[in-house]
Amino acid sequence: MARARRLLSLVAALLLFAPGARAVEPTLDEMRASGRLGPRCLTLYETYLLGGYNRAFAVGPSGGCGYSTGARTSAEARESARSFCSQSAPASCTVIAVNQVTPDKRTATPPEAAPLLRDPSFPFRGPKEATGAIIWGHGRAALVNGVREDRRTAPTAPLMRALAFAGWDLFRAERAPEKDNNTDGLALTLEGIERLRAMGYGRVVLAGQSAGGWLALTAMGKVEGLHAVIALAPASHGNRTVRTSRRDLALTEFEALLQARRDPATRVVVALFADDDYDPDPEARVRLLRAAAGRPGMPLLLIDRPQAHKGHSAGTTIKMARDYGACVRDFVRAEDATKPGVRTCRQ
Repeated sequence: MARARRLLSLVAALLLFAPGARAVEPTLDEMRASGRLGPRCLTLYETYLLGGYNRAFAVGPSGGCGYSTGARTSAEARESARSFCSQSAPASCTVIAVNQVTPDKRTATPPEAAPLLRDPSFPFRGPKEATGAIIWGHGRAALVNGVREDRRTAPTAPLMRALAFAGWDLFRAERAPEKDNNTDGLALTLEGIERLRAMGYGRVVLAGQSAGGWLALTAMGKVEGLHAVIALAPASHGNRTVRTSRRDLALTEFEALLQARRDPATRVVVALFADDDYDPDPEARVRLLRAAAGRPGMPLLLIDRPQAHKGHSAGTTIKMARDYGACVRDFVRAEDATKPGVRTCRQ
């Protein structure tokens, strides 16, 4: 029976690439089974799957390939994928995988999840089948002449797809510009946790970049039973002026967030990056993180200024997802990850 299922899977995968077949988006396993892609293109396809919609993947007659993600339209994604596949003769490349924008966030969100919004570019299983739920928090724009840019359109970090592929549903805590502050943002996050738990999600992960990461760390001191917190370049005190006028305050408050964690079993992932204008003192923050992991004790996955990833937004790139997605995923879902201490990712 198992052999028959494998054979059917292979036949289905091969049919995806039959001449004249409508382009769809095979899974990585289906793409492997088809034998259509060589090792290099299989690696590119795995990276492609981390990207946002609209996206497309193309192959050429001589084994070349290319992809495009985050395009404005499906047509643009196809055209770009063919161009990256073969810049000299893009017409010779065939699009074999495509995925366009799915329904908008409000349409895709179960009513009982409000005020959270579901990111429709991620798979959705519902509380009965999902491993758990993630609440993603975006960064915060600076005030310019008293006006704050609306960051609700900022995409979810591709790193979250590693968890989505492992069974987690993803929701967004989107802060309107007039309420994009720590007080209102925390209230939204805490309400979101209550909503997801009421829906039946047993495990909730808070994740975010910059101010979103800071809010995730803040929330772990306000609520019991969080499964994990993922903070990418957490920040809340402004850009490079922090290093002079607000450095001490930023470090003191960062330490307080780590010490205030209510549940000793909550897993914590923190990624810090070199050349981050919003980091008051990376060396000091690493020391504070390591100290908190030992006393009072915290299961910590520390990604400490990796050489290939620099800048405040480094955690939101496809490269970050490709390099660290599996490590973060395995830490979040590991059975023994609740023991205190520092873990790192091998690179």
